[in-house]
Amino acid sequence: MLKRFLGNPILKPKRENTWESKLVFHPAVVYHNGLVHLLYRAVGDDNISRIGYAISDNGFEFFRLDKPCEDPRLFIEIEFKAEF
Repeated sequence: MLKRFLGNPILKPKRENTWESKLVFHPAVVYHNGLVHLLYRAVGDDNISRIGYAISDNGFEFFRLDKPCEDPRLFIEIEFKAEF
């Protein structure tokens, strides 16, 4: 059963990580093998949204990665031209 955490918010922006220094929101959680895996959207100093990852064994205290698990700057846009 889920319980509301009285110490909300569970995650706050982390000023020392420039990629998540402004906002953290839109969490998605999966409970698997006794661990809570949390993906969340973060916005940093450059106003680019990235996906962060955190893990917990109790669902209230999370260990967060120092780097995003998804960064849109790593994707290369490919121009596609359809020829008929």
